Amino acid sequence: MRAFEVPACGAFQLMDYVPEMEALLQPGHDVADCRTPHEGGTLARAYLADPEARQRIAREGHARVRPSTHTGTACKRCWQRFNAQRMAAQCRLLYNHRH
Repeated sequence: MRAFEVPACGAFQLMDYVPEMEALLQPGHDVADCRTPHEGGTLARAYLADPEARQRIAREGHARVRPSTHTGTACKRCWQRFNAQRMAAQCRLLYNHRH
């Protein structure tokens, strides 16, 4: 499930290689993947140095996952709930400060 949640939220994902995932998320296109911890470290450094590549993969992964799952809707609701809770907390702080 997490393999879909990250791109559904529009984020870049570097994940362990899972052969079964290739039919769902294309490595190097929708997600970045690594086969060994050493390769993961190498790729992490490379992607940290290349924000355009991270953004491209995040965008393409989002486009691939969003239409095919309800995860995008769930992430959007979660984010809206978080923002509502944050707004309520800010209102309480303002109210308590004034009274």
